[in-house]
This record gives sequence, C-alpha cells and structure tokens, in this order.
Amino acid sequence: MQQHFTLRNGLTVLTTPLNQTNTVAVFLSVAAGSRYETPAISGISHFLEHLMFKGTRTRPSTLAISRELDTVGAEYNAYTSKDHTAYYIKVGADHLALALDLLSDMMFHSLYDATEMNRERGVILEEINMYQDNPMMHVENVNEELVFAGSTLGWQVIGGKPQIRAMSRSQIVAYWQKFYHPKNMVLSIAGKVSDRDRQLINKYFDRPARAPYRKNSFRVFKSRQQYWQHRARHRDSDQVQLALGWPSFGYHHPQQYAANLLSIILGGTMSSRLFIEVREKRGLAYSVRASNSPYQDSGCLMIQAGLDKKRWRTAVEVMLAEIEDIKQHGPRPEELHLAKEFVRGHLAISLEDSAALAQWYGQQQLLTGATLSPETKIKKLLAVSGRAVQTAAQTICCAARLNLAIIGPVNAAEVKKVSLP
Repeated sequence: MQQHFTLRNGLTVLTTPLNQTNTVAVFLSVAAGSRYETPAISGISHFLEHLMFKGTRTRPSTLAISRELDTVGAEYNAYTSKDHTAYYIKVGADHLALALDLLSDMMFHSLYDATEMNRERGVILEEINMYQDNPMMHVENVNEELVFAGSTLGWQVIGGKPQIRAMSRSQIVAYWQKFYHPKNMVLSIAGKVSDRDRQLINKYFDRPARAPYRKNSFRVFKSRQQYWQHRARHRDSDQVQLALGWPSFGYHHPQQYAANLLSIILGGTMSSRLFIEVREKRGLAYSVRASNSPYQDSGCLMIQAGLDKKRWRTAVEVMLAEIEDIKQHGPRPEELHLAKEFVRGHLAISLEDSAALAQWYGQQQLLTGATLSPETKIKKLLAVSGRAVQTAAQTICCAARLNLAIIGPVNAAEVKKVSLP
C-alpha cells in the first residue's frame, strides 16, 4: 500500500510497493526549471543539474559518484524541464541505502567546484550546438517561443550561450539555496520498498533546512495572441522540419483529458489521422506526430513533421484540414475508442517499471499537489466523450492562435502563403 508522509524538514515522501520486482527506484524532483529563471540566468536550472554529478564532500569527483553506482549495476540520470528538475537512481533492492545516501549527498553537499564548473560550461555550450544543429529537435523550441511569447515558458531549458558563458559560481550557489529546499522537493520511491525502509529515508533525507522556506513563484501565462504567427529559419537541407502549435490547457483544466485524446487521435499512433493522411496516403513525410504538453497554468498542443521540401505547404494544409474536420464533426467513434485503449495499454506497459512508477507519482505530487493512480486516470479518460474532444479541438485549434515554426530551405514570404481553413 502506498505511503505518503512528510519529514520534519518539510520534504514530501511517497513510497509505492511493487512486489513483483527485486529493484527499487528513487526519484527526487525539485520545483526548479527554466520558467522560474530570469534573463541573466537563463539555463541555470540545467547547469545546476549537471553540476550535481561533479562531486560532493565525501565523493569529490564525477568518477567517485559514477564508480560507486556502476559497481552495483545502477541505472541513474537526471533531466531539467520548464517546471521541474529530477534525479533518479534505480538499483537492486538490497542497495536502497546506497541510492538514498548518494542522492541526498548530491542534493545537500555538492561542491560546485569552480574548475569543474568551467569545464562543464564547455559541455553545455556543445549541447546547445547539438540542439541547434538538429532541426528536428530545434523546431520544437522555436515553436514554443511563439506559443508562449512573453513568458518564461517560451524560453529554452538549456539557456543561451551568453548566459552560460557568464554564469558565476555564486549565482549557481544562490540558486541552489533558493530552490533546493526540502519543502520544494518530492522524494518518490517505488519497487521493492516497505515500511521498514522509512528509517533509511529519515537517516539520509531528514536533514535540517539551511534557511527558512520562501515559496518560489512564476508569472502565470495567459495567451493574448490574436493573429496566427510564423517563424522561418533558413537552412540548406533536403527536408523541411516543421511544427504547428497552439496554447492548450494546464494540469487542472477540465478539458485536459480531452486534449490528450485529441493529440493521440491526430498523431499519437501509427494509425492516427495525420500518420495515415500525410505519410501513408500522400508520402509527404517520414515522421509526423502530435503531442499535448501541460503545465500548471497552460499547455501546448503541437504537431511536428519532417516533410518533402517541395510539398511542405500541401502537408500543412492536409494537417489543418484534418483538424478542421474534427472541429466540425468530432472524432469518429472507432478512433476515439482506439485512442482510449492506446492510453490504457501504453500506461500499463510503462508502469511495470519501478522507475516509471516512481516518476509517475513523484512528478504529480510536485506539480499538482496530489496523486492520481493509473486506474483513476484511465477512468477519467474513458469518461471523455467525442463531443468533449470536438470542443477541445474547437477551443484550442483556432486560426488566430496558430503558430508555425519551420526550419529548412524556405523563407518567411513562402510561409505567409499557407492557406488557413
């Protein structure tokens, strides 16, 4: 049975037993991401995440950390997003103490060594180059800059080169002190874990907070877009990478589940509308997909595709026509049923893994203040009607809030010629 408790320092802890496994995953999430940043320190959340693996007081180097985990065959990593940063370690259940010890050591006793920081600065600059040199990855960032114009939600998580070059150790430490407070974190453990492990959790994570907690805030985003926007970045290539995006709904919005199903019906599977119409019937693309990304206050419905550079405009018009059909007539009963069953099956498969289960509960608790079981989420999805999906499409996919980003051998004048429904 899942346990939910709070340590004396304010850290929220969730434990989710998974009896059919001999592994345990420790997932620590922090409400720190690019939407909390300022122009001068854009990218600091991601920079800090990198530095967490560069040494602590008792493990003074990257090698000391990685060797200890590699010796027990652990899986471990971290990531930074717009609204949170997360760290996880998955080990055999008999190594839970090591995972807790090492993760708490990184969170509370990292060195942020100036030499290591300068070395990692170069790594991140090359990471920025990698994203910018990959149009398939970069076009999503360009599109979100349009969708969330005027908000930190539109900023790239990785930051900009000038900020990364200028970032100081004192800025890193100040950011860590401000955001890495136990009350701003959630520790989620899933797998072979029991009530007996609570003593270990207290031992490694019930550390006194360094300072009183001051809740961090961000500016709530509300789209004021009134006309469709576009941005073209010329690149000599044989293919056009394109993204269509609209402001969508936040986590708590009553239409959020309908928006998720809309994205699956449009481009979430190999039997989705856009995959069939754009790729299979017309051969305009190799890759075409749709996704819906929610945040606390808003979200983004996005369609991405790699297209024939001579017929990309035709592909866009096909995509918009399919959306218009759903807006006018709603989804077909069989495709709504398929989308629901896809979510049910995909969720069941993914949550067999202890790391995925730890992330599932930890991320929900951090970002929404509550946790829904997979069964509850499926019930909510199954209750969504075709009419609700149609209403979500009408609300989200209006021409006045369309944003089109394109990277390839095109220019802005060509983009303006796109015919909107």
